[in-house]
Amino acid sequence: MITKDIFGAYPFQLGNQAGWVLHDGFLWGEPVQQFAINVPDIEIADLFGPYFLNPRRIQLGMSPILFRWGTELVLTDTGIGNVGGDPIGLLDRRLSALGIKPEDVSVILLSHLHVDHVGGSLDRANRKSRFSRARIFISEAEIEFWRTPSPDISELSGVPPELIDLTIRCALDALEIWQNKSNHFL
Repeated sequence: MITKDIFGAYPFQLGNQAGWVLHDGFLWGEPVQQFAINVPDIEIADLFGPYFLNPRRIQLGMSPILFRWGTELVLTDTGIGNVGGDPIGLLDRRLSALGIKPEDVSVILLSHLHVDHVGGSLDRANRKSRFSRARIFISEAEIEFWRTPSPDISELSGVPPELIDLTIRCALDALEIWQNKSNHFL
């Protein structure tokens, strides 16, 4: 078991199992209204004001979780990867500091296929998974949503179009890359 303190890898215990929250970086969300749908601007300003935060911009953290579960290394979500550049996409550094290589990860649990949850698992340039030995688990409902010819993304009306396009491309890339791999979908 890893016992030394590592910046950006925050250890915890779940019963007898070890786990780490891995800081992958931050993204800025602008405008805030894309995340606070139907919340009046005045309420956002009232919430942000006492903390001297800009009510038009929000900082979003990405934090994959790694578990050592018996003999398995289980990664829950994979952060954004190299999609956004520094100072985000820090998962490789965090794993390396723990002495873990991508091929050591045996299971990846994906909550959903947004770029900030799946980007770290993809080598999009080479069209392959970065975690070559990992079994991938994701819900069938999520897969069906993205495989629909025109997924209903109407609720994203306030999201910048380039972020919507990137999200769609990453989700479809992930499904294409994993289709030839022996995956286990929930």
